[in-house]
Amino acid sequence: MSCHFRKACLLTITLVAATALQGCQDGGSAGSTSSGGASGPPKSVSSCPSSDVFTALPVTLSDLGSYGITPLGNLNPPDHTFPSNHLYFYIKNSTGGSSVDNVPLYAPATATITNISSGTSLATNKTDYSIIFYPCTQLQAYFYHVATLSSEILSAFNSADKSCNTYNPGSGDTTHCSAGVDIPITAGEQIGTVGGPTTSSYAVDLGLYDNRITALIYANDARIRAEGNGYDDFHVVCAIDYFTATLKTQLEAALNRPANALPLCGSVDQDVANTAQGKWFEPSAGSPASAESGNIALVHSNIDPTLGIFSIGNATIGVNTPSFTPTHTGTINREFSEVTADGKIYCYDTLSTPGVIFLIQIPTSSSTTLKIEKQSANACTGAETFTSAALSFVR
Repeated sequence: MSCHFRKACLLTITLVAATALQGCQDGGSAGSTSSGGASGPPKSVSSCPSSDVFTALPVTLSDLGSYGITPLGNLNPPDHTFPSNHLYFYIKNSTGGSSVDNVPLYAPATATITNISSGTSLATNKTDYSIIFYPCTQLQAYFYHVATLSSEILSAFNSADKSCNTYNPGSGDTTHCSAGVDIPITAGEQIGTVGGPTTSSYAVDLGLYDNRITALIYANDARIRAEGNGYDDFHVVCAIDYFTATLKTQLEAALNRPANALPLCGSVDQDVANTAQGKWFEPSAGSPASAESGNIALVHSNIDPTLGIFSIGNATIGVNTPSFTPTHTGTINREFSEVTADGKIYCYDTLSTPGVIFLIQIPTSSSTTLKIEKQSANACTGAETFTSAALSFVR
């Protein structure tokens, strides 16, 4: 997770008040640990079954807050400019205080923990943990924003050789430590807690990679993080699909998403080549891109996929996630996947940011270049033009 100490992890700006959505408040969870077990699964795990990998709930359903579970594809620029590749389990706040309840976290499967990371804010002294675990050979799972570890797991982490560094993610110095471990856990075993006053997070994240699936498709694969073992952004899956049938039904009912929205669990691979939809990078971005900040994504909401979202991680434009209702004709509020290299200027007046419009254009000379500008206006007229403030992004 890379949105360290941010004040809110916006589900979507038009649907819920930003002040209420703080599930991504990081208590220092250290960077992207999803490839922390890069050496592969431990020898103690066997090949994966075709179903029923997860047999226990990670969080008791009664401990979930009113936002339930946020599906894949959450947007929280600049750190999550692109659709995020994990679920958010929002914890209840039964006291109405400044932090959510501190509740138990359980192992969803019999598995082996191979990596633990800690992140501590030097300003607040709040710490949270990230855990990588393997339930079987082909699946790598992880939790972000674990508030406390069980005594056995904490003891193993404390005694392990650690790699530590201090850096500033944008809101104060953070010390990050990571260690390889070999800790067996049993489905249903309490492995720690989430929420509470010792962490800045209002949710626990659950992510899963399955190296058996056909690789996800992006407009420019070179920009996307790939690992030789397949535990990477090409192999993101919805963890809910790997629970037993009864638990899967319960978790799907807790998703903060319309029941008719497909895919029900959201998606991360929203790129549509030769159109405006998907990830766009600063010209100086590397291959693969090392950070999401500075870039933009023109995608759909993970809560209400009928809405288009400008996910702006570029400070020059102004970090934000304005939304709009797409149309399918003309050049005003046109569906991103229908904007092609025709040289036309498309204008968007957004629902969530009054007084602001966005202009985009894909020139006829290159379907991998996008021009964008934010302007002050109450609505699009169809006669807008770019100014010298326009920026260009590339695939």
